[in-house]
Amino acid sequence: MDVAWLQQPPQRYYPVMLVGYGTALYAFREQLGLPIEGPAVDWSLEPPKPGFSVWMITDETAESQSAVMQGYEETPSAHRLLEITEELLGRDPGRRTPISVEPAE
Repeated sequence: MDVAWLQQPPQRYYPVMLVGYGTALYAFREQLGLPIEGPAVDWSLEPPKPGFSVWMITDETAESQSAVMQGYEETPSAHRLLEITEELLGRDPGRRTPISVEPAE
């Protein structure tokens, strides 16, 4: 995965879903290599749970960054993934509105 691309606007501010792991810290820090701080974990003693995880930057300044990072230990479905991303984007989950993305220059 191109983490540098993922960290550039506009995709930087969209929800990122990783299907396969319900343990969010493992999914995003260990599997995707995102620069997420957190506790050191021995994954051989605490294996990641199946499911899916979501991460999204919610606020950012020159000195800090806030993000939502949540793992879901449930069987993923397209409906559930869309429901969660729509809520994160502040949209009504019942109204499917496509995300508008400007083409890269």
